[in-house]
Amino acid sequence: MFQKSEKKLQKMENKSIEGLPIPEDEKNNLRKFLRVLKNAGNESGYDVETEVVGGAVNKPWPRKDIDVTVKTGKRGKGETELDRARDEFETLSKIAKKAIEIDGDFSIDKVIEPAMDEEFGSPDIMKFDGVVQILPKKGARIELIRKK
Repeated sequence: MFQKSEKKLQKMENKSIEGLPIPEDEKNNLRKFLRVLKNAGNESGYDVETEVVGGAVNKPWPRKDIDVTVKTGKRGKGETELDRARDEFETLSKIAKKAIEIDGDFSIDKVIEPAMDEEFGSPDIMKFDGVVQILPKKGARIELIRKK
């Protein structure tokens, strides 16, 4: 039964990637990395969900990056939204690090932590959710964006 549900999941993922207006080699990079990311999440006890968003979905190629929202299924701990976002982001970062250890065709280029919106001065209002930038050996950067 597990194999059937995993195959069904892969078909759903591939369908969403197949419809993207990006070159086939970029789709292959994306498929490969998202598969590795999900495996790394599973090994760490998380059910990782991903969705390609932004310009790669509806704007012409070339694009500087491919944005992917990532839900780890973890609800962050802390008193404020900023604390919870940082906790969730730490989990995403660990999963991303594990993914690149599994597959050496990718590396982490940059990690940008979640941040509160200074304009409002409240740690419960977020300005930025946090991003882990992944560089494939060849192709466009993949930006993993924390999604709660």
